[in-house]
Amino acid sequence: MKHLKKSKIDPRYVIEKFEEGELLARAHYSNVEVTNKKKIDINVSAFLGEMEGIVDTSKDDKRHGNRSASTSLLIPNLNLGLFHDVAFLHDIDQCTVRAYMFKDSVTVSKAADPEYHNINLDKKKFEPIISKKEFIEKYKKYYNEEQNRTEYNEIVANIFPNSLLGITISDKAFNLNASKLSALAAQFKIKNEYGIELPLFLYQKGKMVEFKPTKEEILSILNTVFQNKRAKLEVSEAALKGEYLKLLSQLGYETPTPGLVNLLDSSNLDKLVLWKKDIDLEEIDFFKKTCNQFINALRTEAKRFSELKDDKAVNRINKSIKEMESLLNSSIKSNNDMRHNYKLFSQKIVDLSKEPIFKPGKFKQLINSIYKAVMQKLGYINPKPLFSTRIDKVTHSFSNSLKPRHHKKEVSVKSDLAKNVKNSKQR
Repeated sequence: MKHLKKSKIDPRYVIEKFEEGELLARAHYSNVEVTNKKKIDINVSAFLGEMEGIVDTSKDDKRHGNRSASTSLLIPNLNLGLFHDVAFLHDIDQCTVRAYMFKDSVTVSKAADPEYHNINLDKKKFEPIISKKEFIEKYKKYYNEEQNRTEYNEIVANIFPNSLLGITISDKAFNLNASKLSALAAQFKIKNEYGIELPLFLYQKGKMVEFKPTKEEILSILNTVFQNKRAKLEVSEAALKGEYLKLLSQLGYETPTPGLVNLLDSSNLDKLVLWKKDIDLEEIDFFKKTCNQFINALRTEAKRFSELKDDKAVNRINKSIKEMESLLNSSIKSNNDMRHNYKLFSQKIVDLSKEPIFKPGKFKQLINSIYKAVMQKLGYINPKPLFSTRIDKVTHSFSNSLKPRHHKKEVSVKSDLAKNVKNSKQR
């Protein structure tokens, strides 16, 4: 850990390095694999092994890194491939280049080949290129003229902890979605073990763009791969769901309402809600933003009732404001805390919806909007509005107003989720 001095890398910087022809790709095997027809895993062991080698604390400081590693130089606007579909990205300026070669050396490793390249044993056939600039100029000409070229070049280099900049996925991948999952899994495990967040990129048609999928996009990618692999699994429906949740965990995610998994079948688990494991900062930001929006709406209502000289209504609203401010300022150290706060928030909205003091108008529309957003965070889709849009009527039955995140067909909520929301105020 002590040899990874940086913890976060700006993706824009990495793209700039690419556009200047200064990125080496160190590719490794990865895949989503089914074993013994019972388990499905994302295999990124090669990436973790490389990290362990690069950050070997048993080595002397001058010997850190991976010596004579096979890499490829990514050249802008050339539609190159990778040796494997997912690769580490290294800053060539922070590496020690030992050899530039037009071809993958493995494909020309037979001495009978007239283009056999071996720096030490066959110097007559090997034309050394000593600078990156010279190599790029010659390689572009070779790339455009040579018919039997490989899809990638080979640069032999010593790579180091400080040269590591990110992870890229080739758009030429045999299974692009599986490669995306591999990159996401490698990113999570490396951050978890080494404290460095490597940005992800798509390398496509000679261009490089950041790959930063939303939670919904991640679920869609995972579901596509899972539905393709599940036919190879000979396990029960419950075990299928367990494998799906395990894949989510390998990507660094969990669902805040695992009980809802029982209400779904394994063909539509992409309807789950995702939170990052341990603590989800995005959820905290959303929670605080929504709380503040709700508090400001209550203050507006308090001002309106104050102008109407309705002191009782003002006092009741101010009491709710204090309760919401206390919830807003509460300590959040885990996703369990976050889940608990969402439940308290939803219960407060339900309680206020029963107040007879609120008249039809913008406040009721806002309550419906916030209520829907909060309940979706807890794992429900399209919860019925607390206030009818046609008549001024409050929906009092909280548990019956919920509709779980289910695909196409309705499922009644019989889990403890609604009860937990109802009883969360007692915690």
